[in-house]
Amino acid sequence: FQDSANQRVNGTAKVKLFKGKAGVVALESPYSLFNANLATFNKDASFNQNASAGFIEIYNLAQKTYRRLSS
Repeated sequence: FQDSANQRVNGTAKVKLFKGKAGVVALESPYSLFNANLATFNKDASFNQNASAGFIEIYNLAQKTYRRLSS
């Protein structure tokens, strides 16, 4: 299982080391699922900006529920 699960684990990672802490600051892989064209907010991008309002509402439901229950 391990061999098949890691077939596409390949690439480079840039790590920042500072005072005993390590943080990943960049990743690169030929198998990356990140698409820069989807992560932009330009008007010509493939992301439908009209979806933002609905996403924000759904994303905040847990916070709204917590605030209501904490009052």
